Amino acid sequence: PFSFAQAQTFTTVGTLNAWGIFLCAATFLGFGLRLEETVDDNTSKERFWKKAGKEVCIALLSGITLLALAALDYWMLWTMLLVGIGVLLIAVFASAKRAPSARALFLPMTLGVVGLFLLFLPSPLHIDVPVEVGPSAQVSGEVVKRTWDETSVLFGSGPGSFPVQYGKFKPLETNATRFWNVRFDRASSHAWTLLATLGLLPVLFLVLFILTLGFRTFRQALSGAPGWALTSGLLAAWSSLGLAACLYSANMALTFLFFGTSGLLDSRVLPEPRSVPVKKSRGLG
Repeated sequence: PFSFAQAQTFTTVGTLNAWGIFLCAATFLGFGLRLEETVDDNTSKERFWKKAGKEVCIALLSGITLLALAALDYWMLWTMLLVGIGVLLIAVFASAKRAPSARALFLPMTLGVVGLFLLFLPSPLHIDVPVEVGPSAQVSGEVVKRTWDETSVLFGSGPGSFPVQYGKFKPLETNATRFWNVRFDRASSHAWTLLATLGLLPVLFLVLFILTLGFRTFRQALSGAPGWALTSGLLAAWSSLGLAACLYSANMALTFLFFGTSGLLDSRVLPEPRSVPVKKSRGLG
């Protein structure tokens, strides 16, 4: 019913590259669920069919992700896939009390090998995909620098003001192209956009939050705490989304997915809740 949904390349998460990022993150979460099933020693018939159904769904998702990435053939997506699989394998071998079965790691390792080859070799799928146009990393960095000179290094130009700053500081050569009157609403990566609009101080707090959560998650993984398999999948998805934010411009769907996985990770590394009776609470006299 909507005009924007009539385009052949329409997806509910934004551009085709954003769709590829979403598929990678979903696939890593699926790998975590698959590893969680291998840890469960329940061998009942009902449990067997549930496991089989999950394996089929995860295998289909992995196949769709591989085909989508091969069709898009974008180095950022292959890099995101390899980093996510690397984080998954490191977390699994660091946290597992016993080596996981080769069957459990077959899909991620297969995707990793294929992704490594296709990162350097041309994709076998030749599909005409519309070109996505946006500011280059060099132009984005120049916009950030000149925005800081004009406004504030610590707090930037304000949320949602990147189109205004790009209109002011875009290269003069752009006026000789068909995009002379286009004001892009985001930089080449989400990190550049945040630096221009929010400034250095909020970005430093965000980096501190990411480093703290990553450290706590890896520390729990090394301890071999229960639920390590699902945590490994969450950590792989979260890490790949963080990398994508540094290499690609994010939208609302990807931002929500990143902070959603952050919340799920935080819920797994938080200590167990402790209840204190009111009559024993010192603050209530």
